[in-house]
Amino acid sequence: MYYFPATLHIEDDRLVNFSNQFCIKFNEQIAVLEASSLEEFTELTKLPYSYYAGALIVSKNDYYIVTLPFDVLHKKGIFYSTLVHEIMHYYLESYFDFSEEEQEDIISQFIN
Repeated sequence: MYYFPATLHIEDDRLVNFSNQFCIKFNEQIAVLEASSLEEFTELTKLPYSYYAGALIVSKNDYYIVTLPFDVLHKKGIFYSTLVHEIMHYYLESYFDFSEEEQEDIISQFIN
């Protein structure tokens, strides 16, 4: 288990631009669970690993991110994009009232 930003450091202009746009300070800990296998990712998220690389899991008031194994993300060249995408979901879900579709539209403005 990792915690952004304490034990999982990500310096990325996309996060900086996102935080500036939405007046967000990255001062709380977000749990990031690296699945040990592709199968575990699907078991934990109920999402197919062939299509998804990460997911924000919301259980009551607990939020955490689950990703494919980091080595898989690195091999695909999507490690940082996946984490940035899911961190943005965390803040949009936690502090704003956007639908999932609206969140994806907002995130795509920063990721692409």
